[in-house]
Amino acid sequence: MKLAILSYHFPPEQVVAAIRPANWTEWLEEAFDVQIITRTIPGEKPVNSGKVLRPKSRCMDFLRALSARRKKSASSTPKKGNGTATTGSGVLTMRMPSLCDFWFFSAYQGLRLSRPDVILATHGPYVVLLVALVYRFFNPKTKIWADFRDLWSAHPRYPGWPLFRNLERTLEKVILRTADVITTVSQGLIEEFQTLEPKCSPKLIYNCVSPDIADSSSRISRLNDDVIRITYTGSLYSGWQDPAPLLKLIRKLHQDDIIHPKNLKLILASVNPGNFLELVVQEGLEDFLDFRGSLSRQECARIQQESDVLMIFESPGQQDKGFLTGKVFEYLYSSRPILLVGPTPETELFQLVEKYGRRMDLGGLEAGLREGKDSIHFQPGMPADSRNISHSQIMDAIQKLVN
Repeated sequence: MKLAILSYHFPPEQVVAAIRPANWTEWLEEAFDVQIITRTIPGEKPVNSGKVLRPKSRCMDFLRALSARRKKSASSTPKKGNGTATTGSGVLTMRMPSLCDFWFFSAYQGLRLSRPDVILATHGPYVVLLVALVYRFFNPKTKIWADFRDLWSAHPRYPGWPLFRNLERTLEKVILRTADVITTVSQGLIEEFQTLEPKCSPKLIYNCVSPDIADSSSRISRLNDDVIRITYTGSLYSGWQDPAPLLKLIRKLHQDDIIHPKNLKLILASVNPGNFLELVVQEGLEDFLDFRGSLSRQECARIQQESDVLMIFESPGQQDKGFLTGKVFEYLYSSRPILLVGPTPETELFQLVEKYGRRMDLGGLEAGLREGKDSIHFQPGMPADSRNISHSQIMDAIQKLVN
């Protein structure tokens, strides 16, 4: 059987959304003749170029250039602001109408060239699902495997525009009813989809890191000096992720003469730091901040391994139910304590980090900072063979397609 992996993101893109389809490509080749259909990336040599189809699209090349310019313009200097927590509608990116919709025509052309028996459509953006749905309409024998890394119409962070919400909800329900296999990344998302479409039966397949990130966890160790490094790599969303409690603790300990900029650094690697920089300025902690801007995944992995504590910020309540950032799996492969700021014991993120004995709260961090770097103990990382868990889940999910 021929399977087309339809993904908006794929290596060499340096985004977490590219890791899942890259891992799956390797595993699905055990059961299918696999071809990847994804976007063009000007100036970059595709990985697995013989199996990767990148139909040309001038519109997508233009959007790619805009995105690259935005990343390049990310400042490395904290700017003053009021620290107001805001959340956008997600329109033009996550919600309808989206600039990503321009990819529809080249993606559809890729499917016509590939002529697959099965389409694995990896959301988001949602245009991936729409391309698969339309192709299925004209080719009813083609099976659809819909994989959701995120919510669409019920996305709590991005409410969209009222004019389009009902249309998005209807289209999502059609996908959930039409797909032969539905997979997603967390138990919370499964519950959300079953609420939206009770007859659907999603399967859980956790994210996992790429092989190079998994290997790096055994080759790099924290730096041998007196500086405590507390690190966050990734985007921050104002209004959902609140670093204020951490920063207030740092300010208090600094005022108490417990910590100083020479022995503590807050490392932030992000193209989208939310209101973190503004809050740092408000608390007067500029000298503690080491802002790295946009880094490659390999560079992020290195600074994570060189750090003493890794941070994850999430919303404190059920409004973020089902969100399980791919970053947590990178963190779990290290042996560093994972400082959770926001998640409550009811959340899936909290429970996963607790399961592996890696959770640190602000009280634990304060105790460690008062006692010194040697008091921050490392725990065993996630087993190196835990990628096999995701592999087994993949093979279980395809039974319905190959039988």
